[in-house]
Amino acid sequence: MVADDAEDLHRAAETLGLRREWAHDRGRTLHYDLPAEMRERAIALGVALPISWRELARKRAESEL
Repeated sequence: MVADDAEDLHRAAETLGLRREWAHDRGRTLHYDLPAEMRERAIALGVALPISWRELARKRAESEL
């Protein structure tokens, strides 16, 4: 799970019962790894929107401009 803003990301994770220290900040994008069931729950609760890896890559490229 990723977000445009770190605090938004952490709030969404908290809603799902995830601990802040479980966030991954290595690499290019701060994120939380979610198993498929948790991803579906995040979407159902409205704390996340589904995007593809291609969409994520496009968003990354746009933010680096």
